[in-house]
Amino acid sequence: MPVTAADDVVVQRDPHGLRDRLDLFRHLDVGTRRRRVTGRMVMDENDCRRRELQRPLDEDGLHGITGLGASKIKRYGKAFLETIARFAPNAALDNRLSPTVNQTLALYLAGVAADEIAIERSLDVSTVYTHFAEAIEAGVVTSDAVLDLDPSDVDEIHAVFERLGTLDSGKLGPAHAALDGRFDYGILKCLLAELA
Repeated sequence: MPVTAADDVVVQRDPHGLRDRLDLFRHLDVGTRRRRVTGRMVMDENDCRRRELQRPLDEDGLHGITGLGASKIKRYGKAFLETIARFAPNAALDNRLSPTVNQTLALYLAGVAADEIAIERSLDVSTVYTHFAEAIEAGVVTSDAVLDLDPSDVDEIHAVFERLGTLDSGKLGPAHAALDGRFDYGILKCLLAELA
């Protein structure tokens, strides 16, 4: 059974190349005597993303991915696992953060913006920023890296934190109100996490 991949596949979100390689599976041209199977029948965009994020190490791990059944594992599992094994995960994901925070972090490290992460993971943007705050507190990323704020906005928020004793109390409500609700609670959490 011949297997070929499209040459023009380009996915820019994965700086390490795993996403590009997994995306090739989405463009398989698998010919059989009875029927022709398109790549979209092998793996859709969401399946590709789940394999990239979960990085299963064995066949059991493949069974844990929604959208990949026993038939696909039998046909393509070995190739999936070999492809995944060739690409080391980002060192920033080797941490003590929860799997859900690391899923958000992995998407961010792959170049996905916070609002896109929220849509893709069916989360509120505030939750994405809360995940970023946990990663900031753990020293995995910095607020400058994950927040798209002007330095004057950061200075204003820090001044409000200082004036209201937010660093000591940990209460963001008064700071949120003092800033007239212009900044999401999650953004405030990120800045507070870096100061803590």
